[in-house]
Amino acid sequence: MSLSDLMSNLYYEPHATARFEVWIEGIFLAVFTECTLPPLTVKTEDFYEGGQNTYQHRLYKGVDAGTLKLKSGVSRSGELLRWYMLVQAGEVELATRQVLVIMYDVKSFPLALWYFQDCYPIRWTGPSLNATTSALAIEEIELAHRGFRAI
Repeated sequence: MSLSDLMSNLYYEPHATARFEVWIEGIFLAVFTECTLPPLTVKTEDFYEGGQNTYQHRLYKGVDAGTLKLKSGVSRSGELLRWYMLVQAGEVELATRQVLVIMYDVKSFPLALWYFQDCYPIRWTGPSLNATTSALAIEEIELAHRGFRAI
């Protein structure tokens, strides 16, 4: 599915405050009211040069990318929980997916898109159940990933 196809299929908003849609491998799964993007931290190793006492060298060791956290979600299916259960069963390789998060403004216009590579859920928190709604709620889901970029 191309990005233009994806953008033309953005149609579902179950609640006026839901501003983040989650698509997994081109399939719309849920909307959330909160999204915490991963913190990025450059890892370094301190290196002391013999005889040099005025400073130390900091050698680059890579980037530590935290997890993606989505809170207060609503979905039409239990697919996110089934995805988590696949990981819980030890099938991490089978559960690895590509994820797209879309942020909307108050008029439901897409503002930003983030693509997450090789994701799998590492934490799922269920909601307090409410008999007045037919949608499945997700209190929080946390995803590990292998990198992300803004689109």
